[in-house]
Amino acid sequence: MDLNKLRIIVNLSTSTLSKDWPTERYIAVVNLLRKNFDLEYILIGAGDTAECYAKQFLKAVPEAHNFVNQTTILQTAEIIHHSNIYIGGDTGPAHFAAAYKLNGVVIYKVAKDIQNDMENFAKRLYPWQSPLKIIQPDHALHGCERGCLENVQHCILQIDIQTVYDVIYPIIEKQVRGKS
Repeated sequence: MDLNKLRIIVNLSTSTLSKDWPTERYIAVVNLLRKNFDLEYILIGAGDTAECYAKQFLKAVPEAHNFVNQTTILQTAEIIHHSNIYIGGDTGPAHFAAAYKLNGVVIYKVAKDIQNDMENFAKRLYPWQSPLKIIQPDHALHGCERGCLENVQHCILQIDIQTVYDVIYPIIEKQVRGKS
């Protein structure tokens, strides 16, 4: 790893399919970033799904460092601690990133208009006192008005590539200027 580059944690998988933003969208965001910045990408995660997503990601971004299924939880926390930015879903490592005060984005499946705090995890379990930005759909799709409970990707698909890029770009730009 190049310690002179900003290191971005990319966490492609969560505990359930409905919370996983599509890998091809992460790839698209990274490809946009690659046009403007020379960054290091570090994949973290565990399990068969994370490994499948990582293989897909690495085909498009072969220079990424792959730590999927290769670290303990404490080693994952240490990798996050020595990184600069987090981009990923609503999962445990996002809370490590929050604890280490990393900037970045956390992508949630549940819509902003869900009033039930028990189902609106972005309101109830957000990365508290952290510079991480939360991105979530504006409105619940039909059937998810009380919370997105299905184990399929649907509400999260409302979050587009441009939205994530528009949030992450100024975060990275500010840190790149700070390293100059």
